[in-house]
Amino acid sequence: MTSKQWLLITLVVIPNIIIFGAMLGDVSASRHSTPTPTWTPYPTFTPVPFPTATAILMPTLSSPATPVGDIPSPTPIIHVVGEGETIETVSAKYGVSVFVLKMINSIPEFRDVRAGQELVIPPPGE
Repeated sequence: MTSKQWLLITLVVIPNIIIFGAMLGDVSASRHSTPTPTWTPYPTFTPVPFPTATAILMPTLSSPATPVGDIPSPTPIIHVVGEGETIETVSAKYGVSVFVLKMINSIPEFRDVRAGQELVIPPPGE
């Protein structure tokens, strides 16, 4: 670059960058306006932030009606698959859906059961 070009950059371009850069950097500080609602023919949903602290009152019992230790926990049934049985016949026998049986016993959806396989049958109401 020639000395004239350097002089032009020094005297014109750099001060403009400093001046306009300072003005652009201060734009958000000079505008403290709050949005105001306006009428629109097709309004859009504007989400409202959730409240930060909300008290939730939960009812409590002074003493449980039945002690926790006295409630028997239901034990699942173990069924050994017999010759000719399918997952559908086992599910019908115990009144449990095929989906639940496969999920509890970790059987992939595309696979069926085989004779001698042990299946965990969930207690009624599960």
